[in-house]
Amino acid sequence: MSHPSDALQKRVAPKDITEGLTAEEYFLWSRLQSEIDVKDLLPLCPWSEDETLKKLESLIQKNSAQWVAASSKKNSFKSSADFSNVLDEEDKNPELKKLDREFRLSVLVKESELEKLNHYEILEVYARATEKELKESYLKISKKFHPDRFFSKNLGAYKKKLDLIFSKIQKAYGVLKNPIERKAYDQRLSIQSPSPETPAAKPKKKILDPEIQKIGKAEHYYKAGLAQQKERNYLAAGNSFALAFQMNPSRDIYKKAYEQMKPLMAKEKGKQTLENAKIKFENLGASKEILSMVEEVLHSDPGLADAQLFSGKLILDLGITERVRDAKERLLRAKAVLSKDPEASFQLGRAYLALGDFKAAEKEFEETLKRNPSHLLAKKQLDKLQDR
Repeated sequence: MSHPSDALQKRVAPKDITEGLTAEEYFLWSRLQSEIDVKDLLPLCPWSEDETLKKLESLIQKNSAQWVAASSKKNSFKSSADFSNVLDEEDKNPELKKLDREFRLSVLVKESELEKLNHYEILEVYARATEKELKESYLKISKKFHPDRFFSKNLGAYKKKLDLIFSKIQKAYGVLKNPIERKAYDQRLSIQSPSPETPAAKPKKKILDPEIQKIGKAEHYYKAGLAQQKERNYLAAGNSFALAFQMNPSRDIYKKAYEQMKPLMAKEKGKQTLENAKIKFENLGASKEILSMVEEVLHSDPGLADAQLFSGKLILDLGITERVRDAKERLLRAKAVLSKDPEASFQLGRAYLALGDFKAAEKEFEETLKRNPSHLLAKKQLDKLQDR
């Protein structure tokens, strides 16, 4: 790979190939979405700069991503930047901030296009739409932009915008719902009205400026993240906040939300890794690979008692004599938190036994039986010690 400083100046884009990716590589691939500067990608990832660049290089080698030429279209983003700046300024107004940001964006976009749109485009239907399709679209769009939806709110400048948009919607539908007026309007537009024998053409999907779409998508992801955070689904929330920041890096609130979520994401990911390690242990028994998985969890969340307990047990099961004292310290911390768990006392007793502290071991096995009188292994170890 090229020197890290060179890589930071590059842009990367995803490909549709994800076979053979590790979980972390797939996470990185999902952050790409569309082409992005590497320097903008780094804040979206929970790893160090070097680790992220290595994983990115792996994606490219697996044909899941590719380097692309540096973007030269910064000026083409002017319209989206203008909308974003307007929305950011409005957010400083407590009354306007009560209006959904996505909705405000849709109003600004609609208003900016009104003079360029014909009646069909205003109603967001195709020129050969049936009467039923015309009415359905009219009801949907008029409901969205009806000023009466916000009678209890201070709309500020949005009152005039909504009035203008709604009047245009009403005028467009008034013309197109009347067959005679519609035919005359079609002739003015030089559009052939369909005959009953002619199948209706498929609608052309309205295409917004991609950068304006990103502003709306960013707000959508941000709100999804807030809902996921409320449900304590921290990994999903962090991913949503990261996507919001990727779509619209100019909004600090997205980056701040993601940064605040990172520690919680690490803890949740650690718990998932710990569960996977336990499943492997049940199927395959103790191994250094499983111990490494648990060590990784403790690195991200040192206070996780379940990981302290499991790692101590693995060290003892694997007979790593040089780390028995380490196991004892971890088990002491685990027992302090898991005050009713007999396994914490039992494994601590094993650690004392391995260290030759038979009195302390006996005490822990007795404690285990207090917590669980039917713990056969603790009873067996205690009998052996008492027979000495």
